[in-house]
Amino acid sequence: MPLSVCASYGKYKRAAMFNTIHHCEVSKNKHMLDTHIVHPGRKMLLPYPIKMPSSTLDEMANSAVDVSKLICLHSLKKSFKGPGVYNEEPRCMAVDFSLTFTDNRFTPKLIEAQAFPSLFHLSLKLESLYNNEKNSILFGRTISERKALLRHWLLGVHHDSQVVMLDKAVLSQMSSMDFILATRDVVPRSLHDIYTHADKVWITSRSGNKEVKRIYNRVIYDTLSEDERKHFDTILALPDIEWVCHPSDYYRYNKAILPYISHPTNPKTWKISNGAPKDVENWVLKPKEGFSGDSLCLHPSKKDIESSSDDTHLLQERVEYTQCIKTPLHNEALSGEFRVMLIRTEQCGWVPICNLVRCAQYGGVSEAIRRQLPGEGATIAVPE
Repeated sequence: MPLSVCASYGKYKRAAMFNTIHHCEVSKNKHMLDTHIVHPGRKMLLPYPIKMPSSTLDEMANSAVDVSKLICLHSLKKSFKGPGVYNEEPRCMAVDFSLTFTDNRFTPKLIEAQAFPSLFHLSLKLESLYNNEKNSILFGRTISERKALLRHWLLGVHHDSQVVMLDKAVLSQMSSMDFILATRDVVPRSLHDIYTHADKVWITSRSGNKEVKRIYNRVIYDTLSEDERKHFDTILALPDIEWVCHPSDYYRYNKAILPYISHPTNPKTWKISNGAPKDVENWVLKPKEGFSGDSLCLHPSKKDIESSSDDTHLLQERVEYTQCIKTPLHNEALSGEFRVMLIRTEQCGWVPICNLVRCAQYGGVSEAIRRQLPGEGATIAVPE
């Protein structure tokens, strides 16, 4: 195999323990987060990292920066259904690449991109466990430098008690561990835990009511009930609240833009209005507003394509994943996707902060996360 990645349990025993125990130390807000939480996403975490050449990691990080810049040149007009107008460029991006080789040469393919915050804190925590925290260097920066950039990006000029990390229901999410780990930087809250009064947003705490100045948003608008939307709309309409990443970014900057950008990693796309291609078996059908494999059709029929439209779906050239990841949990090599998580800062522009690798025995990696067969799941990549 062109890329043989192997990990042993012994070396990463400490990280494996992090994955299996059902509690997490938090530095503040302990009244909000029970210290013995069974987080829903714990089973998806693999107890070891994937080792890759530094040149491979840098290549994907550089490509992710390029793709993020290109995506920012376009904004989808048909987008957000909430109130208010928000025209700023996105401040974060998650860019996914396939781990693919052609003639023994690494040729990653762009699978997805979305202006939505991914698992920053979980990824950095895993990196600190797998690598010596003081010496861990990734994407040309130490982990301490990247943590400092992330914290400044989150807080701006505000105190950490005034910045809320918001989702529909924090502890019921597959990503709940990311919220728990984020308590060192921000205040995680579910939507029903915040309220508005006198044109301001507030949260309750043991020390009394506190005003929220800035929101690190993880709410996806279309997942809200009617009552939840009304509550969220009230917050969105407030003129003085700052957004680390605005809810509209999820809809304005996503894979629906990929047909309009030119990059060596970007597979071909096909307009559905042109009808089903003759070689339909070489294409996958993707919803434009889905994320992480939602409603992905890996083997579309002509009927599937004819029942879709350019407004809702796109056809993307099928990417042949290379089975190149060897793990101690499965005899055969696995395929995988590599996610680069980036933030945009005024000083540095687009900055890769951390990564995520998702492994699959067969089919799409999103299906694998739900299947959880031996060796399937998510972890991070570290330099060899």
